[in-house]
Amino acid sequence: MRLPLPFLFWKLALPALLVVVLYGWVERRQVWLVLIVGVLWRWMVLWREHRRPVMKEADWLHLREGLIQVELARLEGEPETRGAPPQEQRDRAVQNADHEMTGLRLQYRPPREGVMLLAEALALPVFVIGLPVLMLMIASDFFTFRRRFGWEDMMVILGCAVLFSLPHLRFFRQLPSLVAKVWWLAPAFMVPLAILDLVRDKHPYWNPFHPEQRRLAAEKVLSLQDWVLAAAHADWVFRHAEDLAARGRTEDARKLGERAMQMAPGSPRGRHLQVRLGNVEPAAAPGMEIDAHAPYLADGTRIPRAERCRFETAHGLRPECVTLLLPVGEVPDLDLDFVAEVLRKETGMPTKVYEKSLPLPAPTRTLGLLQAKQWDLESIVKTALPEMNGRRVRGPFKILVITSADMYRESANYIFAVGYEWGGVVSRARFTWGDNPWLTRHRLAKQCYSMIIKSFGIMPSADTRCVTSYPDGLQAFDAKGNRPLPDVRRQFLESLARLNRSAAGQVR
Repeated sequence: MRLPLPFLFWKLALPALLVVVLYGWVERRQVWLVLIVGVLWRWMVLWREHRRPVMKEADWLHLREGLIQVELARLEGEPETRGAPPQEQRDRAVQNADHEMTGLRLQYRPPREGVMLLAEALALPVFVIGLPVLMLMIASDFFTFRRRFGWEDMMVILGCAVLFSLPHLRFFRQLPSLVAKVWWLAPAFMVPLAILDLVRDKHPYWNPFHPEQRRLAAEKVLSLQDWVLAAAHADWVFRHAEDLAARGRTEDARKLGERAMQMAPGSPRGRHLQVRLGNVEPAAAPGMEIDAHAPYLADGTRIPRAERCRFETAHGLRPECVTLLLPVGEVPDLDLDFVAEVLRKETGMPTKVYEKSLPLPAPTRTLGLLQAKQWDLESIVKTALPEMNGRRVRGPFKILVITSADMYRESANYIFAVGYEWGGVVSRARFTWGDNPWLTRHRLAKQCYSMIIKSFGIMPSADTRCVTSYPDGLQAFDAKGNRPLPDVRRQFLESLARLNRSAAGQVR
């Protein structure tokens, strides 16, 4: 039985949808690659259809005669019909051949006219690639092929595949062929023009003929508020920095390279650029490398219980800045005590735990049948903010919302943490990988330490030996240093001292 939709929909779109159902996402590059392969395959099918000769009546008669001869040979070899009269054998062979010919004539579809095949060939990449790109460009302020596809994206692609497939349905085939030609050819001309218009007005950094294309791309990445998305495109900034270096603008290239290194400190391309510009990584001070990767607490160390308090009682008699850990969801007390002890020792700031744990809001999505539930970052922030606002306190706070929720945001399938001026939100969900409770606590404390430093306005370090450097995954997170570099620590302590002096002056 012939499928009512063409190869592309059944063989490519549905498996991709299955991946999304199971895992909640699929790599966008893989989807584009599969779609391109599907387009090429369909073009081959259309070419074969174009080259296939039309079956004329003489061809059918010749085929019928061949089938009769095959049936006669078969009947002569069967014991039941071997001794039958020749005319009876031929009549039976003709009957069998005619029955088979009836089925072949019903299944046979003559090749369509060349104009129709050309219309489908032109429309295919436009519907399954161009139209989704157009819709994503309209919906996004920053268009990229590097994001992962989720449910919404896959629904767009499936919808476009269905629109392309409509002329293959029986209803459409009963209409004049002009309808199908217009259905396919109109978007084939309109969609590329619309994409070009969007590239010109909204996404000029995608215009390869723009004389400042690389500069526009770098500026767009640097303007992104989403650090995860910006870090995934740090190579665009490196590319512009390399252009500046080639033009002799070494100082501008160095500054731009340093900003890109903050996004992707482990980038080999960035390291090569730094060496090329003479920005050699500073040598480690004696003992610095050992100290940077030394554990906060030895495995098995007894962890004292951190003080539990309310916002109003956290400062006591001294109006100095206090770090308050605010749990949301089921966060083990031992994890909170571990983080509090590490932050107290490393930052010198009083670190306490809020007196109660806030309940998690309802999950905002289920990533897939094989994945757990997830929470949008904003839902966690909205849960914590009412508890933080409107309190009468004696001094400044840095609040770390520590949650058991597996968080995500639009540009990232999952996130470790997000920083704010008041502190940050840290998820322990991904840190539990490895089935080692002590390692989980170490990772959690490491992330909290980094968030506290950056909450004072200190930018992430471009050096992976620093705890504030940006990792692109759990492996890079474990590999980076556990403590700030000396210069970063100096900036942090100076900022903390200024905040404490300001708080003391207000009290007096």
